[in-house]
Amino acid sequence: MPKPKSLSFRDSLKLWTRRVNPLHLSEDYSREVVFAILACMSCFVFLSLLSYSPLDPSQVSQSSPPRTPQNWGGYLGSHLAGVLVYYLGICSLFLPIPLPLMSYNYLKRQPLAFAGSKFYGWVLLILSTSSLVARHVTTIPHSGIDFPAAGIVGDHISRFLILNIGHVGHEILAITALFCSFILISRRPLISMAARSIKKPSLPKPQLSNLRKKKKMKPALSPDPIAEEEPTTKSEAPDIEIKPLPQVPSSPSENKMKPETRSIAKPLQDLFKKPQSKSEPLVVLNEQQPEPAAKDYQPPPLSLFKTNEHSSKMTEEQRLEFQETAKQLVAAFGEFNITGKVIAIQPGPVVAVYEFQPEAGTKLSKMTGLIEDIALALKVDSIFIHPVSGKRALGIQVPNRKREIVFLGDIVKAPGFQKSTSPLTFAMGKNLSGEPISEDLAKMPHLLVAGQTGSGKSVAINSLLCSIILKSKPDQVKMVLVDPKILELKIYEGIPHLLMPVITEAPKASLALKWACYEMDRRYKLMELARVRHISGFNEYWQKANTQERQRIKVLSEQDKVGELPFIVIVIDELADLMLTAPKDVESSIQRLAQKARASGIHLVLATQRPSVDVITGVIKANLPCRISFKVFSRGDSRTILDSMGAERLLGKGDMLFLKPGTSRLHRIQGAFLEDHEVVSMVESIKEDSEECFDETAISWIEEEYERQSGGDTPAVGDSEEDPKWDHAIAVAQKQGAVSASYLQRTLKIGYNRAARIVEAMEHQGLVGSADGSKPRKWLGPT
Repeated sequence: MPKPKSLSFRDSLKLWTRRVNPLHLSEDYSREVVFAILACMSCFVFLSLLSYSPLDPSQVSQSSPPRTPQNWGGYLGSHLAGVLVYYLGICSLFLPIPLPLMSYNYLKRQPLAFAGSKFYGWVLLILSTSSLVARHVTTIPHSGIDFPAAGIVGDHISRFLILNIGHVGHEILAITALFCSFILISRRPLISMAARSIKKPSLPKPQLSNLRKKKKMKPALSPDPIAEEEPTTKSEAPDIEIKPLPQVPSSPSENKMKPETRSIAKPLQDLFKKPQSKSEPLVVLNEQQPEPAAKDYQPPPLSLFKTNEHSSKMTEEQRLEFQETAKQLVAAFGEFNITGKVIAIQPGPVVAVYEFQPEAGTKLSKMTGLIEDIALALKVDSIFIHPVSGKRALGIQVPNRKREIVFLGDIVKAPGFQKSTSPLTFAMGKNLSGEPISEDLAKMPHLLVAGQTGSGKSVAINSLLCSIILKSKPDQVKMVLVDPKILELKIYEGIPHLLMPVITEAPKASLALKWACYEMDRRYKLMELARVRHISGFNEYWQKANTQERQRIKVLSEQDKVGELPFIVIVIDELADLMLTAPKDVESSIQRLAQKARASGIHLVLATQRPSVDVITGVIKANLPCRISFKVFSRGDSRTILDSMGAERLLGKGDMLFLKPGTSRLHRIQGAFLEDHEVVSMVESIKEDSEECFDETAISWIEEEYERQSGGDTPAVGDSEEDPKWDHAIAVAQKQGAVSASYLQRTLKIGYNRAARIVEAMEHQGLVGSADGSKPRKWLGPT
């Protein structure tokens, strides 16, 4: 027979907490109980030793006749302290110290302080200290009685060492053992730390902060693609808690959501429960040039965004509504000879999930075929039915009579958004249980959004852009915004996160996608030379590289300006307009970027209100696995965007279905809402502290290609001084104190090449300074 495996102290303690658990508490509660027991034991031992008296009765008492113990621990404390002091003397005061440390680490799920090397460290500390005490202090008087200061253990160790290695050897060995015990207990290289502190006494010691572990998401298994997101509950629990909507902390410092739990005596109220072939142009981003906008960039304050202060409170009116709907739901199924009961209700911001347990033998297909009939009986627009993971029940999503508005401020102030370290974090909204949901665009890595007019598609795009602006600096993320409707994204004009002005013409948008492909190839060449596989790896390599390594990259890549690479987010508000203008070019560029651009840090966000097969082709859909669908017109549109039906039954106004990459399960989310004045306030706040910082090389290439394809915007002018716009350009540059080709292009409404020739003519005449990366040229002429 194989030899049984011995359990460690930690495993034994864990096994004991599971077996000795008559109340069937959860593991967290059991840990708190064990922590309280160990802490009380430690406190009791310490107080017993502190109030020790040789006159108290004990097994090794040296007192005369027995008497009532004066020890704070009574008879037990008197006997315990007597034995410990007899064997270890005053060194027994070290014994209660490891016990609270062990219990605290056990509570925090950290390695036990009383295990491994630390255990030997504490043993060595007690033995070495008792040996030194016995060498220098023989006895200690207490209440007229002398008792050994180090106990019989320390006395025997001291005598043994002195007899064999002498007094000097005893001192050296005991001090060495004491020092080694400190190293084992602290687990720190004390000698190296002391040497560094002597060499650099003026440098402050860096402080290390512990990273909190993220809560593990519990997987929910469901055969239906439209499934709720809820914590797994034990089926044998007879009573279910009443749980209102989760409360979002009002400040980032609140790390935990603590919703209020109430209990109601009525049977139906107990149902509420607790709730995821031409030569390629040389396109170079000026990453290495210092950007004045990103230097002292301050993100906009969160106070600019509205929040819902009453979202976590459940009113009596809502309780009565849920009770009445549950009764109507049971009655509606009864009309079609389906009997059952509602066993739980999960309130949400827009819909509530009623867990309906049908009678054994009821077919699921029969119930799903009655969706429209049940919705008519409940007097609602639509309902969703899906199996509940871990239970023999169906979750029926029924719209609330009064919808809750989910503001973007509620999501960006939630711990999930605040703790995210990705600059591409997207504050999406709230799930069915009312929990804030934030996703990382870098992991998607591209996003396809569809929805009819008024469904919330444009609001979701604004939420995405605002989320990225709040989480990133301009030198970390650059945006390329394509707005054929001119009204949606032009509001962001002038912020430093833009790589180029907002594109409103479809031909230029097609060229911008083609430029992004060239930029992707350029980045991959740099990453190949740096021997890294991702943009983050290249940026880390560039920070640590010396001058020779950087020069090697520049020479081999044949690029003069190389530096850290920012993420590039390309947002197209209406894909249908681009597909009508140049379908082949747009489709091929999107295909290349979707297939290869993830590692280079280039991400696509494509939105359309017409998800037909001629807009979202098979090539585009196959390379964009992450999708969001708001309410659409027909089942065909839903199948086009999500590969399944359901989006046509959404409620609109931010109600969405979210399909994560690598899964066929749909997550229903109520999208975050923000008003136009909030976006305007945020943009104005950024403009006050920062200036726009475009990439002139990218703009120049797009404008040259556009003029080449269109045949030019105006006839060629021999000298720029004779240009009709020359005097106007001089006045603009003189008034602003600085000028750039892109600024003249927008102000004078001329082509980029024409504006660039005017700026070069100003430099030739000494009116403006020379080019300095992406900075505007300073005005040197008369004021």
